[in-house]
Amino acid sequence: MTPAQNNRWLVALQKQGVADQWAQIRSRYFLVSPQVSSPTSPAGNVPILVVEGIVVEVTDAGDPIRDVLASQLTPAKVKAITVLEREPAGLYVNKISTGWIIISVADKQLRKALRRTDKRAH
Repeated sequence: MTPAQNNRWLVALQKQGVADQWAQIRSRYFLVSPQVSSPTSPAGNVPILVVEGIVVEVTDAGDPIRDVLASQLTPAKVKAITVLEREPAGLYVNKISTGWIIISVADKQLRKALRRTDKRAH
């Protein structure tokens, strides 16, 4: 998608309920093969996905966080999805983006699994 298409997608995403938001995010980030990202490619302009404070490398098929989310996150486990146009205060990611998607998880077990997986990855 071009940056303009991404912006339209984000605006539409903001207007949906959590279940529909998750369906859109899942189909865009998890049900397709990740695209190789570069600063000039359309894949380099995808909105940045942050789940429980962890930046998800959606363009990396080998990212263990991505795998946990793809297999375990459901609308029932999502507490809130926030769509932002700009980088949130206190968070810096050296990546081109056309927006931010922040997901808070309600399920305690999934939050623990994400933290364990994130610690193993670093």
